[in-house]
Amino acid sequence: LGASATSYTNPGGPAQTQNNLIRMTGGDDITVENNLLGFTLWRSILLFAPVANVTIQGNEFLGSFDGIDFGNPGVGPLGTITVTRNLFHDFVDNGAGSTIFAIFHTQTGGETSVTDNTFDAVRYAMIVFPSFPLLVKNNIMTNGLQGVSVLAPGTAPATITQNSIFDNSDIGIDLWNLFNTNYATGYAGTYTAVGGTWQNPTSIYAPRFVRLNFT
Repeated sequence: LGASATSYTNPGGPAQTQNNLIRMTGGDDITVENNLLGFTLWRSILLFAPVANVTIQGNEFLGSFDGIDFGNPGVGPLGTITVTRNLFHDFVDNGAGSTIFAIFHTQTGGETSVTDNTFDAVRYAMIVFPSFPLLVKNNIMTNGLQGVSVLAPGTAPATITQNSIFDNSDIGIDLWNLFNTNYATGYAGTYTAVGGTWQNPTSIYAPRFVRLNFT
């Protein structure tokens, strides 16, 4: 995935007023595949519990404020969520929210895999609260602000591996809030100082440009 459909252009004006192109608040075993999803005022796809077992693949997300929003912690989707082989690119600030991102990840239960996607000029490729198992693998993340921003210590493993993260203006993988004092209670619950072992580890293999702040 590297080129946009030739007829896929910004409608502008009143046509760019839809908050959410696809809003899922229930159902099971849902597939969103091979669509052009773009130019929304806010999100292209919004997921809320009790929706479960969703596959999002082969889509192009263009010119939106946000791409896929898993909702907030405690109300995110359930089951197995698969996001694969999508193209997210050239997102714009439509004034709808606070942060431009391709994927905001959190779950109420289950697991998520984000694999083989391209993120190009989307500001944040992923913002994650790893409350349940998360795999981020074989993605390209470029021309944004950050690749993956981990906002809080999780209660389950998050694995970020074999991604190509380059030419971002700030940082590739940001672990700032894993060690920020705002999350001291959560951090203490997941890490044992004796022997330096993670109880519920976040594993990052061969990262580039990782920032660690200890306070």
